[in-house]
Amino acid sequence: MDIVFEKNQVNVNISTKEVFTYDLKGFNHSKEPIKVKAIGASCGCLSFDNPQTLDPQSAFKIKLYLNKINKPGLFSVSLSVDFSNGQKFLFKVAGSAV
Repeated sequence: MDIVFEKNQVNVNISTKEVFTYDLKGFNHSKEPIKVKAIGASCGCLSFDNPQTLDPQSAFKIKLYLNKINKPGLFSVSLSVDFSNGQKFLFKVAGSAV
């Protein structure tokens, strides 16, 4: 696999008073640049900032923003990413908002 992520899921307890942020860290082991073809969240509460192209032999991060302000309770959301090399990745965030 050319693209490798540190984790494919996190379980967290977050506050309902502020937006939770998380840096999803990965590495492009390929000798070629790889583009992010498509990226999407499972709900409107999850947004992200991502690089369009992953430099060869380099680390990168996708910044996640999970907004559960005034929405207490259990949650499970996901982010899916499709890359130009055909690789697909699914990242899950689950936990409780209090």
